Amino acid sequence: MKPEIELELSALSINITDQCNLRCRHCWVSAGPGAAGGRAQELTREEIVGFVRDAIPHGLRNVNITGGEPFARWDMLDIISDIRALSIGISMETNGTLIDEKIAATLNELGVYCVAVSLDGATPDSHEFLRGVAGSFAQACEAIRLLSRAGIPTQAIASIHRGTLDETEDIIALAAELGASSVKVDPIQAWGRAAEDEALECLSVAEHLDLHHRLTARARAHPQGAEVMVPVPPAFLPAKELAVYREICGPLARLGLLPDGRVSICAFGGSKSAPIFGSAREHSVADIWAGNRELRELREVVPHRLEGVCGRCLLRLTCLGYCRAKAVSVFGSLASPCEICQAAYDMGVFPASRLMN
Repeated sequence: MKPEIELELSALSINITDQCNLRCRHCWVSAGPGAAGGRAQELTREEIVGFVRDAIPHGLRNVNITGGEPFARWDMLDIISDIRALSIGISMETNGTLIDEKIAATLNELGVYCVAVSLDGATPDSHEFLRGVAGSFAQACEAIRLLSRAGIPTQAIASIHRGTLDETEDIIALAAELGASSVKVDPIQAWGRAAEDEALECLSVAEHLDLHHRLTARARAHPQGAEVMVPVPPAFLPAKELAVYREICGPLARLGLLPDGRVSICAFGGSKSAPIFGSAREHSVADIWAGNRELRELREVVPHRLEGVCGRCLLRLTCLGYCRAKAVSVFGSLASPCEICQAAYDMGVFPASRLMN
């Protein structure tokens, strides 16, 4: 059955394993040593590469690999090599603890175009408060050094909570000193383990937006050094930035492949409330992309039938409702509004110029 609208599956997020050598307070898939499901349930190298190969006729160009910890898989470099042989671009997210000089050099040789390393504090205490393992701060710092020296564009991802809010600029400075070409400051969201950890205080929407405005102003005043970004919906961006805005997630052009073969909206499909569109072990890419009922519903809803403030937003054709996985998690449906935008609207701080009457 052909979809009512022809869309390209341009990007694939692969949550390649739930196994991890750390046990982070804020992990949204509850990864860790001996995580539920285990290695016996994971897709094989051949199954993963086969799914990527079958997605190419549907427009696939880029793959992002995350986890768990991707390098907890012994065959990670082989999988990357196989995917690159298909002329597919690869980016990765890692905690950095298993990166050595040889792995960094190999990733560069294979043409991985970006590696993001978690750097959640400017000191061992603040970083390891989240990561839960002594020594992980020094290992993350060394990974950024090694990757950048190997010639790979390296991003530091700082997961910020109230305990590290005042440390943000120190984290940015450290990441730049280590060689990171960019820093993504990513406020922790209250889902997964973060929703249950009483010692972890997530930022409010107002604090999130204030952090974005403050760091954006800082970046404009001091353009040299690492690029700094605090993701927010485009409704909060100035007009000149909208001209070059590109939706990162793109819910109409992306799928997520989970460790056990389930296919979801993105890598956040590991959360309990995320929609599942099928299984790579039971369905072809064509069957999922063109025929799944929930995926077809998503295309009918986004962007023209979005609810709440998103239904009134002038930028819904650009934004596409921002993160649909989070919208489902917070409000319960694919049509639900973006949590950040709805909270801002309810507080009276959503930009009036971005609303239709």
